[in-house]
Amino acid sequence: MDKLGILLINKPVGISSFDIIRRLRRVINIKQLGHAGTLDPFAQGLMQILVGKATKVAQYLTNYDKSYRVTMQFGIKTDTGDITGQTIQQSEIEPFIIDFQKLKENVECLTEQIPPIYSAIKINGQRAYKLARKEQDVIMDPRPIKVYDFQVLEYSFPNLTYQCHVSKGTYIRALTEQIATMFETIATTIKLTRISVADMLVEDAVDLDNITADNWEQFLLPIDKFIDCPIVNLTEEQDHDFWYGRPIKLNSHPDSDLVIAKYDERTKGLGKVVNSTLLPRKVFK
Repeated sequence: MDKLGILLINKPVGISSFDIIRRLRRVINIKQLGHAGTLDPFAQGLMQILVGKATKVAQYLTNYDKSYRVTMQFGIKTDTGDITGQTIQQSEIEPFIIDFQKLKENVECLTEQIPPIYSAIKINGQRAYKLARKEQDVIMDPRPIKVYDFQVLEYSFPNLTYQCHVSKGTYIRALTEQIATMFETIATTIKLTRISVADMLVEDAVDLDNITADNWEQFLLPIDKFIDCPIVNLTEEQDHDFWYGRPIKLNSHPDSDLVIAKYDERTKGLGKVVNSTLLPRKVFK
């Protein structure tokens, strides 16, 4: 039986997101692996690793809001926006007092940001970070963001540690720099931990070193735990039709842009329901 599902992994500092994939491929002996949201090598925390045919649902798992715990350092600016980059500006600044409540209000009022040039955003078909590494001009347009919640956890100049709950597409490295501009200074992110994705918590994730060839399946979670949509249970005949992508007439089912099709407790794919007819969209073949 093909294995498919999602592993919640607690990524350590110092390795890339693809390093996680490479290591897991060797351990669980499955080549078809992917992830729903990268983390930079200097960052740590929650990653969703898609196993087997679950890679086909990645697009449905990237729109969730996320929460982070972040430490920023005032007085320094790097080309990447984090501590791994080259220092491009330094400023001798005196310690200053921060009104935490006012800062919270100001950050939660942010509605857009300019993404870092060292990002995976495509510009004319090329990744921005590749253009930046070639020292080509990279112009990033502002993008809408939403900061649902912001809390200062600790302030010991020149470092400020905060926790934030943000919308999809919010770059924390850019958020740190936006916070610095509120004090007319500069800053860079020196520590970053992703603590949640929607209602998934890093506390529920497993450390990479604890995954073995013998135990990994006990950590494998079904995709319907992560995709919030109705489930359609198929009959044997309907399962056969679904396999070939044929429309399936249901007895009665409300219209839905996204449903999970299951047969005999196995997830067979995704579809949509229109006028009580199931239309296959992603078939797990």
